[in-house]
Parts: sequence; C-alpha cells; structure tokens
Amino acid sequence: MNVISKYIELIKENIECNNLRVYHFEEKIKCNNKGEYTVNIISCEFSSEKDLGDNWKMIVDNVALYVQSNLEKYIELYNVYVIFFMNNIDEQLVSRIEQDKYSSRKIVIKSDMPENTEEIESIISNRLFYFNIEKADSFFSIADILSKNERKLYECLKNKESIKEEDIDEIVEILNSNETGGELID
Repeated sequence: MNVISKYIELIKENIECNNLRVYHFEEKIKCNNKGEYTVNIISCEFSSEKDLGDNWKMIVDNVALYVQSNLEKYIELYNVYVIFFMNNIDEQLVSRIEQDKYSSRKIVIKSDMPENTEEIESIISNRLFYFNIEKADSFFSIADILSKNERKLYECLKNKESIKEEDIDEIVEILNSNETGGELID
C-alpha cells in the first residue's frame, strides 16, 4: 500500500476541529481481465464522536471532489473507501455513516487509529482485502443432488456416456416436467 500526501490538506478543507488525522492510501490491484487498477482508501480519526458526527459528510464530499473526480478508470470510481476510526461511538452514528450511499464506501472501525502507517495499513488490509473462507467439511456430487431432487433427469443421464443432439429433446421434456413446477426451458 502506498501513502499519498497529495490530497490530504484538500480532504481536510473546511473542517475546523482539533487533532484531525487523515491518511490517503492507494493499493494496486491486478485483475486478470481488467489489467491493473487502484483502490483509494482514506483513513480518518477525529478527536471526539461529536467532531466525527459534525464533519464526516464534509470528509466524504472532499474525497469525492478532490480524489474521486480525478480517477480515470471506471472500476476505480467504485473502489474508494473512507474509513473512520473511533473508539467509543454510538451505533446510530455508525449506521448513518456506513449506510450512506454517496460517492464511496464508508466503514467505521471501533478503535483508535494507530500512530504509525504500517499498523493502519495492516488493519485496512485485513478489513478490505483478506477473507477467512472456511472450507466445507462435506463433499457432494451433482449426481447425488440429481438423484435426490430430479430423479427422472438422473435416470436419463446416468446411462449415457455423452449427450448427443438427439437426446436434447428428451432432456428438455424432463426438465419442463420437473416436480418443482414451471416451464424451465422454452
């Protein structure tokens, strides 16, 4: 992740409160079919919940004006995140901030923002880019599912080594007469 200082003072523009901390990070993402694009992440910490409540919209407006408006790739417009750190915060304020749909995705992290950028980057990376996906303990096969839920189709397919063009009408007829009802294929 790269720390960008170019827009920091502009992001803070028109906000009068003590001890406002703002960092702007960029993360390059390689995508097989889209090449490379940049995710912009703005991290903020206000000194009080009141300051956050009074000024979070101005931060978001400034991010839209000074950061988002300069993005060229369409995919980058939808990958702008504003992260607010606040240790003690009312759940209604969290909801109001995170449910706001204007310009960027907003996230409230209920902790103080670390002093060094490496720790901030680590928290952000864990929140945005790393997923803990659990592997399923059980395995299943399509044949098992079909044998239980679509018996006629299962019986039709299990005896065929491959499906030929002349088999299509029979398969369509079976699918259209399935037990769950409705025409599946025209």
